[in-house]
Amino acid sequence: MTVEGNRAEIATNRDCDPKRWNAKGSRAIGSKEEIKVLNTHLDQLQNAIYYAHQRVFDMGLPITADAIKSSYLGTLTNSHTLLEAVADHNLKMEQLVGKDYVRGTLNRYKVLERHLRFLSP
Repeated sequence: MTVEGNRAEIATNRDCDPKRWNAKGSRAIGSKEEIKVLNTHLDQLQNAIYYAHQRVFDMGLPITADAIKSSYLGTLTNSHTLLEAVADHNLKMEQLVGKDYVRGTLNRYKVLERHLRFLSP
């Protein structure tokens, strides 16, 4: 797969006679059962890649070929540092001041964020 010119490859563990391969359509040419099975496998793989792409998007991560590959392989993690989590929390909380929170609560979380910034390398 290619995203913005960067490639990531995944082996399908299937083979095809090069004479029977349509590079433009990325599918095997023919009507024999083995060709149909191969093309069905490729369709299922393509759907799984689309699903992996959607998972990366839903996690709010940058869409890259490596991220999609990791999502497909089940090795993608969405880890954040404590500082990133608190900073994100504070941004969301600022919009809720006056509705669900008072300014003092936000200020205490901002102090926490400053302390974490001081402690981080």
